[in-house]
Amino acid sequence: NWTPKRRTSFLLPSFVAAGEFRVHVLVKDLVAKTQTETDLPFHIGGVQIQPSSTVTIENFHFLRHENDTQPLEVAAYAPGDKIFARFIMVGYGLGPRNHYHLSYGLIVLRPDGKPFVEQTTAAELEAESFYPARFIPGVVALITSSNMPHGEYVIVLTAKDLISGESYVSKQAFSIE
Repeated sequence: NWTPKRRTSFLLPSFVAAGEFRVHVLVKDLVAKTQTETDLPFHIGGVQIQPSSTVTIENFHFLRHENDTQPLEVAAYAPGDKIFARFIMVGYGLGPRNHYHLSYGLIVLRPDGKPFVEQTTAAELEAESFYPARFIPGVVALITSSNMPHGEYVIVLTAKDLISGESYVSKQAFSIE
């Protein structure tokens, strides 16, 4: 009554969003000329995304430190602090071989509305893969000066899909206290 056992492992593609997935297994017995197949469901936790038909910025979170996993409840910093934020981009176009090409830029507005930082292309991201990436992460890192005026600052973040030509603007406020 011996039953053969087979174990295997496989890599999941980068940037897989949370959700329900399945592995389809097909086993053939070449001697007996029989086969069987089944689907094995599994759940992946992690990044939750809202599907979009156009490029969008989601899950923008301010952080205290670069490697933090929990976002700040209140985006408040002291003069001289480093400001970190993470976000994801979804809904971008894909070219041949699941090629994506995105960029994002930012403007940080002072409490008086004048620009504090202006970087039209903070990052440009381009790659291709066998599986389509469901989201692309982005980061913001700013260094404030010790004599910055107190008040509310606004990050104007612009994501550009360089394949479809679409863009999306998100505004996120933080304060220097």
